[in-house]
Amino acid sequence: MSTRLLTTAFAALLSSTAAGQVQFDYITFDKIELDPTFALQTSTRWGILVNTGSVPISLDDDWERGLWYAESSQQLGAFFYDLLNPFGLDVILMPGEAIGDADPLLLAELLPGETFTSNALIATFQFGVPFPGTDFHIDFMAQIGDQIAKTRTDVELKDLGGAAFWTPVSAKRVSSELSPVSYTNYGAPCGKSGGSFAELYPYGVNFGSGPPWIAYWTNMPQVGNWAFALRTASPVFQPELLLAIDAAPGSFPVLGCSLLLGLTPAFTLIPDTVPFFTGTTGVPIPPNPALVGAQLYFQSAVLSGGLFTTQGIAITFGDVTA
Repeated sequence: MSTRLLTTAFAALLSSTAAGQVQFDYITFDKIELDPTFALQTSTRWGILVNTGSVPISLDDDWERGLWYAESSQQLGAFFYDLLNPFGLDVILMPGEAIGDADPLLLAELLPGETFTSNALIATFQFGVPFPGTDFHIDFMAQIGDQIAKTRTDVELKDLGGAAFWTPVSAKRVSSELSPVSYTNYGAPCGKSGGSFAELYPYGVNFGSGPPWIAYWTNMPQVGNWAFALRTASPVFQPELLLAIDAAPGSFPVLGCSLLLGLTPAFTLIPDTVPFFTGTTGVPIPPNPALVGAQLYFQSAVLSGGLFTTQGIAITFGDVTA
């Protein structure tokens, strides 16, 4: 997408708010010690998810498809994060239940009456050489519905005598709060092949540089998130892809389907390719504070012997680091 088109699209944003009922706590490491002499790469399980609300949480739909963002205070040679559903099939976390890494420091943060259901890899952190020359910290945000949990982990560089590459020192528990960012589906997909429809959802890309020094694959509509992207899942193999962006929703008939955008002056069309059955289109978000609270609308169309369109997505941009 050209800078001019992206600027035009973001210039005519609309504001909105989101609503939800889910509440959760997230337990992660508060501090870790890292030995830069021996550690080439640190890859670890990262956290326990606790359902503190009154409604169930789907590990597939709510957690793995939720929004997330991670940012380091200093540059790292490699920096990855991912939310995972380790079971393949969906797992439903009922109120009062917890799931994640059974590290003793993390488990100690569970409250009386809460049930730890499974020692599971629900999230993984990875960062590697070259490490910063001084201590640093990593901020991480995980979102379900309209609720976001914000955590910070301090990383102390320390000689561990070769006994370990890194050592967790302490853990902390953070409660979710109302988030300034969101994405919601609207409308319906059109055109089914083999029982499947096309689908559109936020999904980060693995390229770029900082600052800010953010983890690859982040899908949160955070202002300044150069890795933000949208992924189109196609019901057919290797189609052509069109990602449409606008400042308002709409409904216009197109070849038996509906264009779910308003065709405002901000309307932008991005051609892309789908290598197999999914294609990820980068939409880097400018670091402009004026975008906080604004909204854009997205829809994808895939072309392969016919037209297949996704549902629409309304995305609200904001600053989760504020």
